[in-house]
Amino acid sequence: MRLKVIGSSSAGNGYILENDREALLIEAGCRFAEVKEALGYNIRKVAGCIVSHEHKDHARYVEEVKAAGIPVLGGEGIHPTKTIEPRHGYRLGGFKIIPLPVEHDVPCFAFLVQHEDMGKLLFVTDTMTFNYRIDGLSHILIEANYSDSRLDDNIEAGLLPESLRERIIRSHMEIGTTIDVLKSLDLSAVWNIVLVHLSEGNSDAADFIRRIEAETGRTATVAVPGLVMNIKDLPY
Repeated sequence: MRLKVIGSSSAGNGYILENDREALLIEAGCRFAEVKEALGYNIRKVAGCIVSHEHKDHARYVEEVKAAGIPVLGGEGIHPTKTIEPRHGYRLGGFKIIPLPVEHDVPCFAFLVQHEDMGKLLFVTDTMTFNYRIDGLSHILIEANYSDSRLDDNIEAGLLPESLRERIIRSHMEIGTTIDVLKSLDLSAVWNIVLVHLSEGNSDAADFIRRIEAETGRTATVAVPGLVMNIKDLPY
């Protein structure tokens, strides 16, 4: 199984999980032309697309995905092919999916995705925290959007309005919260932690990686456009 990152920011979010037989799209916030290119234009292999919430950087191209004949699963706000229910199980090809409600400023889901080629993958984005305890994870894609100190510095410097602070802290995950969430999870079988949706001005990728690795003992990677990672069930 391979993880491909199309985009992971407020400009657009899109990820692909694929092996030689099938693929799953996560989010529909990047141009569908870029997604098709990343798939080698083989959209017939796509079993479906899961979308966390209705904000445009995650759902802007839902209609194009649907028009390509790809089923889209998500909350009713994105007008999906199938509206998902919290904690219910769904199957798209060989991918088993469980949506988990999280705290954002619109209805939003994290996803637990399981496939025989990669084990269990947890995808968490656009939430102020994550309060589930999940065992047996193999891979984690988790938001590390901002640091309090950087956010405060930018507000003090006049780069951001003070009014924006409340919205950010109530809808996105701060790096300290990301660390706390990771430490609360069973990481014994986890060998990939990928940090997603970093704020362009309120984050520090190198510092975030350093802190995550120091606190968890696991290798961390920041999701950037063009990143391709081989992920599988066992780390060998």
